[in-house]
Order: sequence, then structure tokens, then C-alpha cells
Amino acid sequence: MNEKYTQLLNKLGAVIVARVSKVVTKDKDLICFTAIGGGSIWDDDPRFEFERGRFSDVEWEKTERSYSHYFGFATYPGNLFGSSGQIYFQRDDYLEVDYFNSNNNIHSELNPPKVGDHLIGRYELVPGKGLRLKSWSYISEFEVYIRAGLINGLSMSEETVGKMETSSVKGRSQLVNFARLILNEQIGYYLNLKKTGAPKAEDEAYTYRSRIDSMVYGVVNELRPDLWEKYKEASLEEKMYSSTIREPAPTPIVDNLTGHGEKVGLNTPFSSLKLA
Repeated sequence: MNEKYTQLLNKLGAVIVARVSKVVTKDKDLICFTAIGGGSIWDDDPRFEFERGRFSDVEWEKTERSYSHYFGFATYPGNLFGSSGQIYFQRDDYLEVDYFNSNNNIHSELNPPKVGDHLIGRYELVPGKGLRLKSWSYISEFEVYIRAGLINGLSMSEETVGKMETSSVKGRSQLVNFARLILNEQIGYYLNLKKTGAPKAEDEAYTYRSRIDSMVYGVVNELRPDLWEKYKEASLEEKMYSSTIREPAPTPIVDNLTGHGEKVGLNTPFSSLKLA
């Protein structure tokens, strides 16, 4: 296991993943919402109270709302510090941490999580209050699976990979490729794509292979360079060349024609001589 892979595992092992079970918001902290007819209504808008009053309770729960403060609770497997699997979070501790947080760019810290959302972050024990997420961000359900697979050394079932591939989760293609390559070590899947999916025209096929090779390299090079070498070797054996995996240089032609034991051929002092 290389250093980058070890660093990633240590990073993921130092955080907790929890599923939101309750969110608490208060009207006094409401700063913006989406009106029934569309558009954002901010708290300095004269129509704020009127537009708020147009909602039924059911409609209000469904509309997008922003708050200056909110808090809530989430559950996680385990029992850290005797907390019975429950952890507290609040808006002030929201932070776009760099784990597997592809959902962050479709969320705002002003919008509270919804029940069922997954959060990831660092935790601490607060005397009198229990366990708290001291920094947190969003993580998709599929990223939860990937994290668990990495930490526990498990592969991901093809059924789960397939569900992830057809889901609407942000960044799903990157997650699918990560799962197939890093968790499942399926370099054969991408080799087969290059064989069976390439266009017939050679220039188009070259571009197609280059795109796949570049993606595979980007996923595995730092974390699993051994997989890249296997993939590259298999590609060369099948003569599936690209801008990333180039055709090897021709083997030098070597002969003794000078009578002095000098080698004549490519990459020699006599490479310009024409051989009979």
C-alpha cells in the first residue's frame, strides 16, 4: 500500500458518517424561501410575511428555505463515548471538507439538511450535550459505500455500482470509476471498453482510447500505481495505443557492416548509413 493510499485511509478513518434523523428550525432565523410562484423572497422584502402566509403546512415543508441558524441530530452505527449512536450538528459548523463530498456544490450552508441525508465530518464530545459534529458536510449514499469499502478492504457489488451509474447523484461517473478501479480492481472492464466500444475509424478510435486511458490514469495513478502498470502492460500487448499509452519505439536494427565491429542501425553513430 503506497503513502497516498494510506493517507486517504487515515483521513477517512478520522471522521464519522451519520444519517440525519431530526432538523430543528425557527421562524425567527428564517432569512429566505422560494415563493409559491417561484423566485426567492428575502427577509428584507416587504412581501416576506405575506408570501410566507400563503403556504399550507405541507407546502411549507416542501419548499426551499434558508436560515441563519439551525441544528439537528443524526444517527451513526456504533457507540462513541456512550452517546447511543446519536450525534448533534448545527449550521455554524458546516464546512466543505475534502472527503467524498460531491454533494457539497449543490447545497448551501444556509439550507438545512433533510431527514435521511448523510453527513460526514469530525466529531468531539461536548460536556453536558453529548457528541457533536465540530465540522461537517454532505456525503451521498454511494460515497458512504465507497468509504466503507476502502476502510474495510471490501469490493462493491456490481448491483450497487449499477445503481450508482443510473442515479442522479452529483459526480456519479467519477464515483463509478473509482469504485470499479480502486475497490474492485476491474481494469479488464476498461480494457474491454477500448476493444468493443471504439469507433471503426482509427483516428476516432485513438481519441476514444485516449479518453479512457486518461480517466483510468487519473483515478489509479496516485492511489494504486500498480494497477496502472498492469493496465498499461495489457494495453500494449493488445496494441491499443493512445496519447497516454504510446506505441513503443521500433527496435534498433543492428548489424556489423563496417568490418571493425561497429554497430550500424538506429540510434548508433552510423544510423545514417543505408543498409543493403
